Amino acid sequence: MIITNTSTVIDSGIKAMLIAPPGSGKTYMLNTLEDPTTSLIFDTEGGLLPARKTPIDVVNISREHDKMKTFSEVCSFLQKGGHKYTTVIFDSGTELFSILLDHCEKKYPDPKNSMQKWGEYNKLTTWVIKLVRDLPINVIMNFISNIEKDENNRRYNAITVSGSISNRLPQYFDEVFFLHADRDDKGNVKRYVQTQSTDQVIAKDRSDKLDMYEANNWAHLFKKIRGM
Repeated sequence: MIITNTSTVIDSGIKAMLIAPPGSGKTYMLNTLEDPTTSLIFDTEGGLLPARKTPIDVVNISREHDKMKTFSEVCSFLQKGGHKYTTVIFDSGTELFSILLDHCEKKYPDPKNSMQKWGEYNKLTTWVIKLVRDLPINVIMNFISNIEKDENNRRYNAITVSGSISNRLPQYFDEVFFLHADRDDKGNVKRYVQTQSTDQVIAKDRSDKLDMYEANNWAHLFKKIRGM
């Protein structure tokens, strides 16, 4: 039996989820990583142009024939250690889960097998998110948001992921941030992250070190979470 201490929890890495509408600056925010030289992007979209100012290693799954196999290989590589990486970024989780759904739809093309399709999709998505959560390094997973309405017809920002996993995703992360991109009367855009939930936004900060609103800067966020 191995007994550890709560003071060492952060040694296994910060697990962060970033939610935002398309075009808000999720990928651009990768230019603010603590150490780009020890970071790895797991790219499912092929849309890394906003991060071009910063040299970061990339695994582009969109070019791979067997995308799920590549995902497993990358996670196994990161899990074993012996590499330089301290942070992995999944850009984006929305597209990664879309790939999983596409796999299940190809396996069960007949509408009569809908229950089997969704059953396997739920198992795969849960397996993927737990695998990512348990990596021994920092994890950042970007998700696209979309506007939906609740039972009281109130608008809120939902996570764009098919299936019931979308409601469970935040529980697997220590930090859940929502990226705002507000435009003023002159057309200037102000970007910042929200760290606590409201009726319209999903967010949380388990570290209890962050303010309600913080700068859209990963280095700043991670250092503050560590108490630096």
